[in-house]
Amino acid sequence: MVSIVIPAYNAETYLDECLRSVEACVADSRTDCEVIVVDDGSTDSTVTIAGRYNVRIVSQPNSGLSAARNAGIRVSCGEWLMFVDADDCLLPGAVDNLVDLATATKCRVAAGRCIKGSDCPAFTKQSLIPGQVLSGPTAVEQTLYQQTPLLGSAWGKLWTRDIFATELFTDGLYYEDLDFFYRAFLLCGAVAVTDTPVYFYRQHQTSFIHVFSPHTTDVLKVTERMEGYLSQSYPALLPAALDRRFSANFNIFNRIISETRMNTDLGLIADACWKQVKRLRWRTLLNPRSRAKNKLGALTSMSGRSIYTFIFKRLLNTRHL
Repeated sequence: MVSIVIPAYNAETYLDECLRSVEACVADSRTDCEVIVVDDGSTDSTVTIAGRYNVRIVSQPNSGLSAARNAGIRVSCGEWLMFVDADDCLLPGAVDNLVDLATATKCRVAAGRCIKGSDCPAFTKQSLIPGQVLSGPTAVEQTLYQQTPLLGSAWGKLWTRDIFATELFTDGLYYEDLDFFYRAFLLCGAVAVTDTPVYFYRQHQTSFIHVFSPHTTDVLKVTERMEGYLSQSYPALLPAALDRRFSANFNIFNRIISETRMNTDLGLIADACWKQVKRLRWRTLLNPRSRAKNKLGALTSMSGRSIYTFIFKRLLNTRHL
């Protein structure tokens, strides 16, 4: 059985489309499935919408995405788990294709391709494209360098249940996928990857990734944890972890100095980010695997914080004209 866990908090805008896509995928699947919607303390019509479908509804006080996913895991019955965010969609054939991939490769994680956009396209079921098997370390490395279709997300994948006996999502932490994936990949030993589309990832301006909030800076904690974990357990992956940490700190620094209202807390975070940028920029410049975007950031930071900030803000203002 496959358990499909859908965390939902005030998800009325897109939940109906999400559940219709999951319902259609399950109905067309050769595999037994259960669908679990975890209502994370919604105050809108989320529960009402979920009640129109053949799903199990689990309600809890608002505790965040990690806690909602963990709650779904705890009540699930399947030997496999999939995760779908409430504003996204599952593409036709996703369940069968990922189960077939995992079975054929004997891997404990199977990942497919995601399609990004503002509106879910009309999509027909596709046959499984033969995939490749990556070792756990290789899968982590490719994901951290962001040079592969393989994403560090919980969704778009099929996970064997036994992973969650030792690894869960960290409660109260945003960027929980980034915090989870590398530990899970390394625990599993190998990841099967196919180019078959299995998931639609919706891009919209109200999503967490597009709205700056205090939670946005959790990526700094996550990449710090990642550096500590990999430096101790998988030192060969440390260059990739440091590159990802440089990227996180540089991006958050840019987002903070883009804010029109600067306060003391944001100023302190910006100070900490710039400290990490200075610590890691030479490693980024000398790392042949680093993306061009990161190398450009490292190079421009050499001008110094004041000059860089001045130029960045001028460019930002020009773009807004």
